[in-house]
Amino acid sequence: MTAAGRICTSIKHDDPRRNIILVGGHVAALPERTLREEDADFVAGGEGLHTLISLVEALKTPAPRLTVPGLCIGMTMAFVPP
Repeated sequence: MTAAGRICTSIKHDDPRRNIILVGGHVAALPERTLREEDADFVAGGEGLHTLISLVEALKTPAPRLTVPGLCIGMTMAFVPP
């Protein structure tokens, strides 16, 4: 994922507070590895569209609990199975 990795790094360089989520077949197959190797905060390890919608809904709540099915979270490497 060299091109996607460079884009993530560029975004983080511009604004480190900006959250990045990666979705797609490669990241779904290797979510933990993707988080180790790329400057992403979240990876959709399951069905990307469903995971993304659930993440947006969770982040809208006053105290979001990131227990979104299929989501892998960067800092903790926590993964919620799809």
